[in-house]
Amino acid sequence: MRRAASAAGRMIPKTQQPKPQQPKPPANPQQLLLQTQGEALPVWVQPFGQDASAVRLLTHVKPGARTTQVVETNGAAVGIQLAAPARDGEANEELVRFVADTLGIRKHQIGLVAGHKSRDKVLRIETALTPAQVHEILVGASE
Repeated sequence: MRRAASAAGRMIPKTQQPKPQQPKPPANPQQLLLQTQGEALPVWVQPFGQDASAVRLLTHVKPGARTTQVVETNGAAVGIQLAAPARDGEANEELVRFVADTLGIRKHQIGLVAGHKSRDKVLRIETALTPAQVHEILVGASE
């Protein structure tokens, strides 16, 4: 059994060591807003780190739908139905194509950062659009 030294110098078994606190998700995911330059934006659309020319977009995709469309903009991720199956990267390609067409940018400006084989995906969008403009366009596309 591995042990760690305490502040007093005696050894504490690993099973008795305090566990680090995990942040708890908010009770209402519709109120996930972050302050960005005085603008309240949902957590699913934010600047990508310190890079002002890129936007991070959190998506939850639903492949195999009849049409490709934005279906939800109120949660922790923007919900997008995809008219492509979830195999051989077809859904990923359809997601990139749809987001590029919706935002009026080229496909090579969008990169899939995480979630290649998951329904929850993170996109990096290289664009002159601000996160607020991306939010407004996607909300408008869902109506």
